[in-house]
Amino acid sequence: MRVVPNWKEINTVLKVVLISAFIGFSIAVLFVACEDEYYVGKNREEVYRSLFEIDSLVMTIKMQVDSLDSFYTNAQRINNGHE
Repeated sequence: MRVVPNWKEINTVLKVVLISAFIGFSIAVLFVACEDEYYVGKNREEVYRSLFEIDSLVMTIKMQVDSLDSFYTNAQRINNGHE
């Protein structure tokens, strides 16, 4: 005697398993994405410290460019005979 599988039942079970796995995976991804304690790389303090250093460097560069601009303007005045 040969046992023939019931494909309708197997199809239903397979659909339920795949849908459950997809929902479980989606919930896991959502949980990890919303969790603040899991991170790759630097923590928040280190990131804020790096941002502060970058902002300081940008401000220093802006100040140096402004001083160079005034130096260039003064040099042009001197070269043109205006003081």
